[in-house]
Amino acid sequence: MYRSTLSSIFVLAITKLSLLCEYTADAILEHFVDESNMLSQGYTFELATGKKTLYGAVICSVGDIPASNFIRGFKDGVGFSLGKCCMCLATGVEISLKFHATSFIKRNPELHNSYLELIEIGGSRHCVTYASQMLTLVRLFLLLCGDVEVENDKHWDCYLILLAICDMAFSFDVQENDPTKFGWMVQVYLESFVTLYTPQFSVTPKMNYLVHLTKQMTVWSTKTPLVYEV
Repeated sequence: MYRSTLSSIFVLAITKLSLLCEYTADAILEHFVDESNMLSQGYTFELATGKKTLYGAVICSVGDIPASNFIRGFKDGVGFSLGKCCMCLATGVEISLKFHATSFIKRNPELHNSYLELIEIGGSRHCVTYASQMLTLVRLFLLLCGDVEVENDKHWDCYLILLAICDMAFSFDVQENDPTKFGWMVQVYLESFVTLYTPQFSVTPKMNYLVHLTKQMTVWSTKTPLVYEV
């Protein structure tokens, strides 16, 4: 939690979207990337107690979907794009039919760079609700229902699975078998969603991101709970 405190946050740069579009993110982050590469090779600091060589590396970056997509060279909003995911080549049709990470073709740097050469930077604004608002609704919905008793209702079961997914994703204690269990719950939830709500409601790109969280939990959460990384 200490990484979320104000005293541990250091501002790298503040810029406007218009400047990012004009000069690109590469220009804004060039100095930071150069110094990060230098630190990865080791940098010797002059301290009062003598010289000390330290090493460092950028492990991951965190941001909302439009900002993260912009930095990585994807379209800001994925609602109208062919590829819906930054980790795989899933299309809008595929994310409604497949619900496990192994079912998708992973992106690779070579293919990604070839796409970047064809993309012209352009902003898009299609965000309807904030993730924090939706998470709050999921958490409080049980309280809003009051004393209503629900039995043998597939819609209610689908919601409870979603709630369990949220609890595990934001858990501070991750066990060895949790990633496998998480992947199974995501698959069951998405299959239930498609059965109950499509075609009136389509599977969104954010739902497809869930299938890749299992891999991230395996990589990160065995050492640090996923909630620290997101």
